[in-house]
Amino acid sequence: MKSDIDGDMPTILIFSRPPNDEVAKSRLRQTLPDDFVTKLHNSFVLDTIDAVMAPNLTCRRVFAWTANENDFPTLRSLVEETHILQEGATFADRLQFALEAVRREEQGNIVVIGSDCPLLSPSILAEALSACREGKLVIGPSNEGGYYLLGIPKEAKLFDLRGTFSTGLEVLTLKNLYSDLPLYLLPTLYDVDIESDLISLIAEIDLRESAELESYVPKRTATLVRELSITRDGDSRGKRIASLFN
Repeated sequence: MKSDIDGDMPTILIFSRPPNDEVAKSRLRQTLPDDFVTKLHNSFVLDTIDAVMAPNLTCRRVFAWTANENDFPTLRSLVEETHILQEGATFADRLQFALEAVRREEQGNIVVIGSDCPLLSPSILAEALSACREGKLVIGPSNEGGYYLLGIPKEAKLFDLRGTFSTGLEVLTLKNLYSDLPLYLLPTLYDVDIESDLISLIAEIDLRESAELESYVPKRTATLVRELSITRDGDSRGKRIASLFN
């Protein structure tokens, strides 16, 4: 991960499964066909790559994959940036390992994201980098008390974050852990983990494409979900992706 770029250059750490991973998004696979979910995950990852590679972002990019070294030639063919392996028994272990690996090699600000928040735009990433530059703890809150983005300024200690994932309210635990830092909150977005998240995403993309003002739309994901329709379960509030997969 050595770099000849100035040591103060910030890093965006992308923490993800490879784009063609056939077990990604396991909770979506409980209700939707495997082949569709694999395509959806692929779209999420490629849209995330497009977002982080936007020319207005002055930063390093480090991709941490749940993969093995044999996959690296394929991953490097997608994007010529730094690629590392995730290591650890749990999600929290692997994230901590990746953060520590970046901090050992690069001394600038770190912004970490996943690949399951397709509405994360280059402008939000630029906003996060700017707030980190001002020495702020940056949190992009998501559904259910989690976060889709975490920005840690270079002056701050890199705490062990693994305990934050056992609380159910990661954003509050992070705020308390870094209580000495000013907090910068990004717009609330949602990770797409279950079918109801995907239904919300479909509606949001449709609204953004219909708006008169230009709004960010993840192109690959939008193409994939554009033809999906939603049904209601009788008179209940329950909504489902229509049974076009049957």
